[in-house]
Amino acid sequence: MLGDSISGLTVVMWVSVVLSAVIGVPFTLWYWKRIDQGAKPGERRFKEKVDDRERVTIDTSKDSEQG
Repeated sequence: MLGDSISGLTVVMWVSVVLSAVIGVPFTLWYWKRIDQGAKPGERRFKEKVDDRERVTIDTSKDSEQG
């Protein structure tokens, strides 16, 4: 009888651990991102990424053709 209650408690423990990880981690990240909206730029957890790629545009209009 005691063995059944221990295995039942083990299942409850593991279900609690998994639910805490599955629900807690995304909620924490969402909460930090929401709080970052009101923070100063230097104090944010999620820094804005600088896009330093060179932009190339191709002009295909008739006005740009020479000849």
